[in-house]
Amino acid sequence: MNYIDATIEMKIKEDGNPKFEIVLPHIVEWTCSIDASNVAVIRKDGWDAIAVDDFWKFKDIMRDSGSPSPFNAPYIRGVKKHDADYVFDEDKSVKWNRNAVIEYNKAVDSIQAKNKKFQKNANDIFNSCVIACISSAFRYEGLKINIDEIECIIANAEERDYNFPYNFPYELIDQIENYCDLYTELLKKRESHA
Repeated sequence: MNYIDATIEMKIKEDGNPKFEIVLPHIVEWTCSIDASNVAVIRKDGWDAIAVDDFWKFKDIMRDSGSPSPFNAPYIRGVKKHDADYVFDEDKSVKWNRNAVIEYNKAVDSIQAKNKKFQKNANDIFNSCVIACISSAFRYEGLKINIDEIECIIANAEERDYNFPYNFPYELIDQIENYCDLYTELLKKRESHA
């Protein structure tokens, strides 16, 4: 996980009430789409696209020590909620400080929402690459596969990978690749005997 330290700055609005702004360093935004030829295309702002269409390339990207990785969601840390009786300014009223705590805690909640968004994006990119790799492996063997069959392969790999989701993602990819190889071999044998 890529940890990002955040701070929250307090500014006073014209009406005298506090406003809290989250201060973050630049965060690399990754996107992924599957193109017409079922290749997962990963992009990050300002960089060239990375095409993922086979398990070797996928695992190379995952094992790359370069940071940040499209599969490693950033996690914003460094801020915690304040208790209701926290005092921001001793010269202000109790009501002002309570409102300040509410506003501050809303800013902290928005950070948690960003963390969930980052994790969902990393999962979506990972899943898109898995789908592209499985599709590519079947195309290479001259076989067709639909999304239900792909999801079945992924589910079986996750079920058999006893450490999922706590292990390294490339270990899950190894499991998926093994299931993919087994499935293609079974289909090829079925076709050769038909």
